[in-house]
Amino acid sequence: MIEAWRKYRKANWIWYPGAQRTVNFYFFARKTFEIDSRVLKAKLHISAYTDYKLFINDKYIGRGPDPSAPKYQYYDTYNIKKYLAIGSNVIGTIAHNWAMGMHWHPMGPGGLIVQLEIDTEKGKEILVTDERWKLNKANCLSLNSPRMMRSCQFVETFDFRKYKENWLNADFDDSDWEKPEVIGKPPTQPWMHLVPREIPFLHEELKYPVCIDKGKYKVMGFHAISFDRIIPNGKNYIGYAQTYFYSNKERKLVLNISCDDAFKAFLNDKLVLEQCYDEEFVRTRVWNGREDYEQFHYGLGGRKEKAEVVLHQGWNQLLVVVDQGEGGWGFSLGFVDLRDKPFAAYLPYCSEEFEDLIFSNTKDKKSNKWILSGPFESTGFKNSLNNVQVDRIPTGKRQIEHDPFDYEKIVNYAYLMRAEERKDCRKVFTKAPLILSKGELCIADFGKVRTGYPALEIESPENGIIDVGYCNVLGGDKRILSQWQVRYVDRIYLKPGIQRWEVHSRRTCKYMHISCRRGENINIRKIGINSVGYPVKDIVNFKCSDTLLNKIYDVSKYTVKLLMQDVYGDCLRREGSIIWNRSFIHMFPFSPGFCTSGDDKLAKKTLLHPIRTQEDSGWFSGYGYTDGNVDSPTTCLWWIVALKDYYLFLGDSKFIMKIYENVKSALRHFSRFENMHGLIDGRNEVHKAGDRWAVLDDGFAAYVGRCMYKGELAGFNFLYYASLNSVAFLAEELGFTDDAKFYRRKAAWVKKSCNERFWDKRKNLFADWLEDNKLFTEGTPALLVTSLYFDIGDKSKSKKVFNYIYELGKKGFENYNFATGGYYYFLIEVLFRHGKVSMALDLMRTYYGKWLESGATTTGEHFSLKNLKGKKIILNSDYEVNGQGTSAYVHFYSNILGIKPIKPGFKEILFEPHPGDLKWAKGTVHIPQGKINVSWQVDNSTFKMEIEIPKECKYKVSLPKSYEDCQVKVNGRLE
Repeated sequence: MIEAWRKYRKANWIWYPGAQRTVNFYFFARKTFEIDSRVLKAKLHISAYTDYKLFINDKYIGRGPDPSAPKYQYYDTYNIKKYLAIGSNVIGTIAHNWAMGMHWHPMGPGGLIVQLEIDTEKGKEILVTDERWKLNKANCLSLNSPRMMRSCQFVETFDFRKYKENWLNADFDDSDWEKPEVIGKPPTQPWMHLVPREIPFLHEELKYPVCIDKGKYKVMGFHAISFDRIIPNGKNYIGYAQTYFYSNKERKLVLNISCDDAFKAFLNDKLVLEQCYDEEFVRTRVWNGREDYEQFHYGLGGRKEKAEVVLHQGWNQLLVVVDQGEGGWGFSLGFVDLRDKPFAAYLPYCSEEFEDLIFSNTKDKKSNKWILSGPFESTGFKNSLNNVQVDRIPTGKRQIEHDPFDYEKIVNYAYLMRAEERKDCRKVFTKAPLILSKGELCIADFGKVRTGYPALEIESPENGIIDVGYCNVLGGDKRILSQWQVRYVDRIYLKPGIQRWEVHSRRTCKYMHISCRRGENINIRKIGINSVGYPVKDIVNFKCSDTLLNKIYDVSKYTVKLLMQDVYGDCLRREGSIIWNRSFIHMFPFSPGFCTSGDDKLAKKTLLHPIRTQEDSGWFSGYGYTDGNVDSPTTCLWWIVALKDYYLFLGDSKFIMKIYENVKSALRHFSRFENMHGLIDGRNEVHKAGDRWAVLDDGFAAYVGRCMYKGELAGFNFLYYASLNSVAFLAEELGFTDDAKFYRRKAAWVKKSCNERFWDKRKNLFADWLEDNKLFTEGTPALLVTSLYFDIGDKSKSKKVFNYIYELGKKGFENYNFATGGYYYFLIEVLFRHGKVSMALDLMRTYYGKWLESGATTTGEHFSLKNLKGKKIILNSDYEVNGQGTSAYVHFYSNILGIKPIKPGFKEILFEPHPGDLKWAKGTVHIPQGKINVSWQVDNSTFKMEIEIPKECKYKVSLPKSYEDCQVKVNGRLE
């Protein structure tokens, strides 16, 4: 805590009355105050759970705080002197709480705290959050916006008809606003520690499109059913919806139904789709890492939202019975012919031949309607739909006809946008007026992927609706592409006049899609993204004789910069500021701005992130501030391995000393998993949560995911060995010689047991796992590469494993088939270490080059050469920006230029270049002592290298042996 919080402690945690646990809740908070003399200085301290956006006198100041676990709650400090004036002033904030588990935020109650200290010519004044603040529920931001997917946030629905633009003015009348609920002064549960911001504020810069396409769209056969006109909000009720589909012949189709409530669907009196729910689950808002949870009421079970069905010749009755939650939602529906579009099973729209599929609630081909009936009583429990009538809609309640092509009520905006058939798209001038009417769209291309806060300025002559979607790769027909389970489209309700909109939560995209659902002549005056990222100077560089490798370097470097946010992040779109410690190993070395001006703050914060969740047992969440129901033990071991790499690059013994006991505590936790061989054994598992992910690579055969495992996983134990070695090295550096000896002995025991128990003599490979003394061998490349990277095997075994990996690559790089891009870092490193430079470079060209060829402007997580054969675009574009895809980045410096630290903090440096078939390469990196420049070139049989390093650094040079003459200059002097 800074002095302000220690000294005064006058500020209270406050929140909107009765809404601390309301999911995805927003409110406006304001406080007016008077200043009667010149301001000398003014500091404002602020925090919120989960986030805030701050304004002073209608001027945007900033947003935050960094993602926190409530126990260690970050707060921000702003110097706001220049924003204050003599007379009336106002502080305004938009406060928001998820109130449920995200990958980067644990579930927690809402809270807002502010303390403003002003020094004027007349003295010091303090203004704090207390009962005198005024609050107003943000009705313009809908509670019913759907969640993007199980691990991330909600999309946003903003209604300008319910928004008062002048609420930030000092003279705004807030007399009808609420008084806050005062929770208490710090420390108070759950915010026991207030931690000052550990990194600089992220840099924000408005970016504009490089080009815009305008066109028309038509939604293809997509039915949207809303029960709003017959079922009131606030209670559980059952509603019936029925129509008849006509087919001129018998057809096999896939029926897609998207519903946020419990439902049963009957085709010709036969149950074809079903989704149940659990009242306790819904009401307690538990996210267990697997299930989607929408706002009030979501089905559980197998998520059977699609099924193969048969439409008979003639009329076919479709009856859908829904148990409504409190949100007043309905469902959406479409048919797909898999013979024409196999991938379309994952999409919500119909095949083209069914675009005009005849349907009618009266079997009249001229009446394209559904009939809705309700409300009927619900038990509110799992049995609510057990006794529904399957042959007809029951009588006795209100019945209405419904037009399924009225999409204004649909909540799943992403499904609606993906159902658009687009045509007549053409380039328009970015500075010319962009006018949209119902049925028209525009696609803004930002040139490369951006992450930040999309912003629009819109002038509408009437009430209108526009949907704003985001993607990184376009389909050939300009269709929005995203992974099927991710909803990534926001909605804006317009009113007459000029409106300025900026999304509250961060988005990521190269293409912004704007579709007009209602309204005429809507002028999109400005389109932009308030791009956000860690403030770094772009000081590292690399270039070589191969233009493709140069492009791969540029894209990899740009991806690293994008992922430098609150931490070195994992996935920008899905996972906010979650970390993936395995990716950290190849993201932070030589990253832009790394080691310069003492700026190691982001790396430190990333490594501190997970252990702030550490329990007394030693367990901590390896992902960082993720929901407590997810258990990732191997990720914790990757964290320990990453500490050694961090120390080698920075030599920061003070930081390592600070967390040394945490590291030892973590290893003590893992020692409780051990069996008589010193190996981690699932039968001894002591930490059990909803999900357990013992994983090297996401598709690895020993990945146990949500399953119990009984036995010894080879990859888990290889990582255990590596983490023991890592701590032994750190202990030695810190002067704890007894600890170092202990961990080295233990590591040697684990290595010996790995060689004895996991080696399959029949296949001459390490087995994937061992259970009841039986080996299970898949020859999994991720496991075998791990054994080589961490030097698990003895000399004979390592040679056999490497030969297997090498021959696998010679047959085709697609045979590695890693599930994520991250594991190629370790494979490429192994190839370089074993002198297979040509294969390493070819692999880089082939794998990462295919990303570029497929239209990506960044690298990503799930990308398979095997699955991409013959395809021109990346279908799984949702994962385009991901830390695992940066796995080529460090090799440009560490292996092609050949720069590696021998002693911590680059006190001694090894220069070991690997030219392969390259003619020249050059680059600049920064280390704690200053700048390193390296360049080399090949001239026939001569290899020439020039190095510039800080004078205080010692160095060694290991030159390639395939040249007759090698010349090296260090700081201008011939060696």
